[in-house]
Amino acid sequence: MKRRLMAVLMACVMTLSLLPISALATENSVKYGYYEQGNWVEGTVNQTLPEGVQSINKTARPTNNPNEYEIELEVIMEQTTETTPPGSAATVLVIDCSNSMEGKRLKAAKVAAISFMKAYSGLKNFDNNGSTVDTEDLNLGRYVSVVWFATTGGIQQDWVDVSNPANYNAAVEMINRLRIDGGTNLDAGLRLASVQLDATAVSQISYRNVIALTDGEPTYYLTADESGNPSINIGGTLYTVRGSGRSCDYDTFQKTKESANVLKEKTTLYTVCFGASKDKITDYDRPEYFLWEYYPEKITVGDYLKTKIATSDKTAYNADSADELYEVFAAISTSITTGLKSGVVTDTLPIGVSADGRFSPEWELKGAVGVEDGNKTVYTYTKTYKVTVDPKKVTVNEDNYTPLNGVTTLRVGENTQVYFPIPAVKVLITDPVVVTIKGNANRVEYDGNSHSVTGYTVESITCNGAPYAGYTESDFEFNGTASITETDAKTYNMGLNESYFTNKSSIFANVTFIVEDGYLEITPKPATITVDPAEKFFGEKDPEFTGKVEGLIGKNDLGKISYSRTNTDEAVGTYEKVLDATYTANSNYTVKVVKGNFTIKTATSDAVLSAEGGEWVYDGTAHAARATVSDETFTIYYKAGDGEWTTTAPSVTNVSDGPVTVSVKATKDGYNDLTCGNVTLKITPKPATVTANDMYVFSGSPVPTYSAQVEGTINDDKITYTISCDYTEAAGAGEFFDIIPSGEAEQGNYVVTYVNGTLEVRQLPNLAFNLGQYIQKDLRIIGSRAFTGVTYSATVTPVVNNELGKAMTITVSYGSGESGLKPFVGELGFTERGSYRYEVKEIIPSGAMGYDTSVYYLTVDVGLNDDELVVDKVTKTLAGGSEDPSEGAIVFCNTYNTGTIYVPVVKPALNRDDHYAYVVGYPDGMVRPSGNITRAEAATIFFRLLTDDSRNQFWMTTNTYSDVNRGDWFNNAVSTLSNAGIISGYPDGTFRPNAPITRAEMSKIIALFAKLNKSEDRFNDIAGHWAEAYIKLAAGNGWIAGYPDGSFKPQQNITRAETMTMINRVLERVPSVESHLLPYNAMLTFPDCQSGQWFYIAVQEATNSHTYERAASEKNGDEQWIALRANRDWTQFQN
Repeated sequence: MKRRLMAVLMACVMTLSLLPISALATENSVKYGYYEQGNWVEGTVNQTLPEGVQSINKTARPTNNPNEYEIELEVIMEQTTETTPPGSAATVLVIDCSNSMEGKRLKAAKVAAISFMKAYSGLKNFDNNGSTVDTEDLNLGRYVSVVWFATTGGIQQDWVDVSNPANYNAAVEMINRLRIDGGTNLDAGLRLASVQLDATAVSQISYRNVIALTDGEPTYYLTADESGNPSINIGGTLYTVRGSGRSCDYDTFQKTKESANVLKEKTTLYTVCFGASKDKITDYDRPEYFLWEYYPEKITVGDYLKTKIATSDKTAYNADSADELYEVFAAISTSITTGLKSGVVTDTLPIGVSADGRFSPEWELKGAVGVEDGNKTVYTYTKTYKVTVDPKKVTVNEDNYTPLNGVTTLRVGENTQVYFPIPAVKVLITDPVVVTIKGNANRVEYDGNSHSVTGYTVESITCNGAPYAGYTESDFEFNGTASITETDAKTYNMGLNESYFTNKSSIFANVTFIVEDGYLEITPKPATITVDPAEKFFGEKDPEFTGKVEGLIGKNDLGKISYSRTNTDEAVGTYEKVLDATYTANSNYTVKVVKGNFTIKTATSDAVLSAEGGEWVYDGTAHAARATVSDETFTIYYKAGDGEWTTTAPSVTNVSDGPVTVSVKATKDGYNDLTCGNVTLKITPKPATVTANDMYVFSGSPVPTYSAQVEGTINDDKITYTISCDYTEAAGAGEFFDIIPSGEAEQGNYVVTYVNGTLEVRQLPNLAFNLGQYIQKDLRIIGSRAFTGVTYSATVTPVVNNELGKAMTITVSYGSGESGLKPFVGELGFTERGSYRYEVKEIIPSGAMGYDTSVYYLTVDVGLNDDELVVDKVTKTLAGGSEDPSEGAIVFCNTYNTGTIYVPVVKPALNRDDHYAYVVGYPDGMVRPSGNITRAEAATIFFRLLTDDSRNQFWMTTNTYSDVNRGDWFNNAVSTLSNAGIISGYPDGTFRPNAPITRAEMSKIIALFAKLNKSEDRFNDIAGHWAEAYIKLAAGNGWIAGYPDGSFKPQQNITRAETMTMINRVLERVPSVESHLLPYNAMLTFPDCQSGQWFYIAVQEATNSHTYERAASEKNGDEQWIALRANRDWTQFQN
């Protein structure tokens, strides 16, 4: 039911005049009134009592005790057959369904809304989904409607009494059907709620509430026109959606607030800010917004809802999580269900009034017995208590009345309240009031003019020692004179006292005045006499001293001023503050004399000072400056650069010591210093020569250690230099190379000249070697019978580049009856160091012996000893892979054939020109850069990287490993690289293809492809390791790197990324930056290898076949990709 109050009533007392008093009732009459704008006024509240309230009243009667009154409250309630039953209510749930509520937020909002209905409905039993399992209708009149809003909005659930189970479950289902749709139009939600509250279904219910939940600032609002789209029909009116949709602009801010104000006239409006309480929007209500629109003041969304939308700050809530949201709805349900009572009286006491134990700030109306009166039932509720007035604390109005109570209301439902009459009594103020008055004062500096001071100031007004605002200057009057005028420097009193002040208020009976006299103080003016500094040469008379005067009003106010010297010293020097002044004193001034300094200056001498320096070639000795003065009584001082003065002459020894600039002076007491021009000391570098020593090597020799001779240095001085040479093992005999020493041209005390040496490559002598002595057959193993005319033959074929070269057949014949061992003779010629392998096929005629052809291999290792080629070892490998224990046995033979085989050194070569992909990744699309790589995978990679010629030359499909079979996908790769001498197995006859390969094993493989026979010893953990030589060789070629601690970690498994990085360096496939690749989406890429990772360039280079170009001068393998090219079909080389 609407309530309109004729007078504006406040819920709290606003104190306008705090008047601590001692109160004695002058009469026992009590006046009644109400509070208007915080002040008690006499009269009757003009208000309409809500339905069901017949009358309310409050009375006060004095007791026999002073300042004590008996208070009685009376409420008479009635219920007719047309009114709604006690406890009925209507609540609209307004739910934000904007896009930002999607997911967990909307789910939490649904759970919170259902939890509210549980408490609100009055039902008791519910399942896990929030639905009720009760069956009995309670018919409590607990109505709920559900409204949603987004860009537009709508009614999700029309009014139903949720105290009935079927209606409750229907409402739960409709809440669970809420869905996300667009922006945030809180204005639409509030307008829909307002229309719902006007519905006939709830027109007789006075207890109404709206709960609006939103998770952000409103971005849309509605206008009542049909000119726009989208639009929405609310209560028969077509509205158009307006607003930016991005933020809360001025119109959205104001229109939403206006809709809230209309709604608050009908109901209590609760707001719940979910997850956006600290977000900020422009506060368009602040006046400065219109002045500073480019820098508007901000307000949080939580404060906007609290101060602009909600009924009060007590009905505004913030929730930053789902748990907090549930707690907020629980608090709101408690607040609303608490209001579902017949009535609650809220009583307050003003400052200075206390009550006995029967007083209660909140009194719930209950326990009354109804009395039938025609068609209605009447309930009468009363409450009494005593109040006592504290004379020192109560407040009074202009008629000296003080109220005995604060605002007292009866609340029926949540939003309906009426006001009780408030009794007040009159008091007389008797406590002492003290007014402290201070006469005005003025302090000025003497200036020759007259000055005045007038008036007084009320410093304080107190009552019982406490500040008191009830007594003012209008309550007393002043009779007297308060002024004074003077000119000279002095302090003058005004003559102000208590007799000049009289209390004129009839309310205050005890007023005392305390007065402090005023005064005028004229202070002396500062004046300054500054004595000018003076000087003379030694032996002269004192000059006439002078000075200047500042600050005087009249130039003769200090009489005649004279100046003099206060000391009698005549020695050379400056005497501080010895020049003084005398004058006539004047009380209108404070005079300060600034004394002057007096200086006696030195004489000037005719003596002459001279100095000299010099420049010397470095010889290891010190060279100093020299100076002379014509008057030997002067002392000579030296200063090097900006250093200190000293009597020791500066010197230079090394080039780095100078050049040094030396200043010279000569001093003598009483005379000015003698000076001359500066001199310079400098040491120039001494010539030195570094000459490289001549030397020679044999063709194929590793790079030697170069040396040089240094000439021209003295003492133990050192020259720093390096030596380089273009010689490589590939150089042929007869070639000459410059041995080039190099270094800084200027090194400390020397200027260095570098002289080249010469390296000569000489031819090693040919080595002739009889291989036949290792090819022999013991015919006695066949039997004891003699053989006639048997010729036993062996075909010796050098294994070169995986092809069988020209064969040499050597034979041995057995005469009639001969048997036993007979050696072959086959002479080989070697011209270079290396390891040479031969295939030997032994053939015995089957008719004579019954033997088939047998095959084995001989390997000859050729080395260098004292500049000569020698055979270090010959190894015979049988079909089973073991070495023949009888190798090297030499026996005689009667007949033999001879031949000469020359075997070149041929190494397998890598394809460095064609940049094919040699890593293909895994079936799951990953390349696994941090994973290990197996020995079989490593063999397959290098097998693919061989040139086609090398792969054909060393092609092999069989091997001697017990764990590598013909059917294995890696068989051809392992067999071919083993045949080429690139990889090998373990002593137990296995290859272990699936074992991860170590960093040492990988270093050996790449070292066998080394171009430069250059080792580099830079790792601290490889000494004595089986792969030490290979690691050093790979490091010398710039293919491997270690770790920051100086280690290499040879036994650590190598990762796939490290493998690709090493191999790319060997192949000289090293783009320097990512921009030298193709764009990311134009290449084969992998999810586990992304731009910016240290291995990204290496992996892309290894997994993408491409064409490229590089500068002719490029030496480090940098390249620029041009385009992708077709991959090689590596499967054609696999089993």
